[in-house]
Amino acid sequence: MSSRPRFISPEEIEKTAYPYRRVWSSLVIESSVLLVVCLAVYFGARVINVSLTGAPQVLLETVVALVPAGLWMVFSLFRERAAIEPRDRLWMVALLTALAANAITLPAAESIFQTSRWLPAGGAQGRIIGFAVTLGMAQAITQYIIVYYTAYPRFIRVREDAIAYFLASGVGFSTVISLRYISDAAPTLDVLAAIVFANTAVSAAMSLLASFGLSELRFANPLPFVTPLMLMLSALIYGFAQVLRSGLVNAGFTIQGAFTSFLFGMVFSAAVLAAITFATNFFFRTAERREEEARSARK
Repeated sequence: MSSRPRFISPEEIEKTAYPYRRVWSSLVIESSVLLVVCLAVYFGARVINVSLTGAPQVLLETVVALVPAGLWMVFSLFRERAAIEPRDRLWMVALLTALAANAITLPAAESIFQTSRWLPAGGAQGRIIGFAVTLGMAQAITQYIIVYYTAYPRFIRVREDAIAYFLASGVGFSTVISLRYISDAAPTLDVLAAIVFANTAVSAAMSLLASFGLSELRFANPLPFVTPLMLMLSALIYGFAQVLRSGLVNAGFTIQGAFTSFLFGMVFSAAVLAAITFATNFFFRTAERREEEARSARK
């Protein structure tokens, strides 16, 4: 009696070849869906001209601010269950970062640095550096500390693990920023949608750079300044994005005024995330190829 050959589907081959969730695809999907949702809210709020007050307004704004966290849970956290070797403590990293940002980092940064008093008066270059060494560095260090002491080195099994944990941390931090913005600025719904996307995109870009520094620390023998350099670049991206995005929003260089300027701010934030994603993807692939060549040379 002859046995029938068993055919392996492409999905089974993919799972056998790579047992972890694909982080890059999750990032692209989450960012794309978030951009579409925020654009829909932005245009919908302007077309429908929603006018709410009190609890309904706060509830709707809170839902918009929590959209990035919800998308991360759907496309990252829950998808880990389908992986052969899921990543642990992702939710813990996101929660701890949010708690640290809300209770320590942001209040301390506001009281110590007081950027609202002196940064707006400076030039563009001075403001970029100012935002970078204050709020940007505060966020970068907070995320690094949480990821390092929660996931490193036990849960950093491959380089993409570092990306997954830093993106989780970035979602936690940016969500707190957006929620605090609601209480501090009382924005309209269209403005909030633009701010939520900008906060999430910039935090994701910062997280990608910081994750490369941690992955080098875990899998390579980097020079002592590699990880601090990645954190500084991460903070610099924050300052760069804050200053140039605010310039696009406030410049009023178009006939349509604020309507178009906020769209430019969203497009700019998406461009920053796309550029950093492309660059860090190249960094990670180059590092992995270097390691593979080193392993082949030892055989």
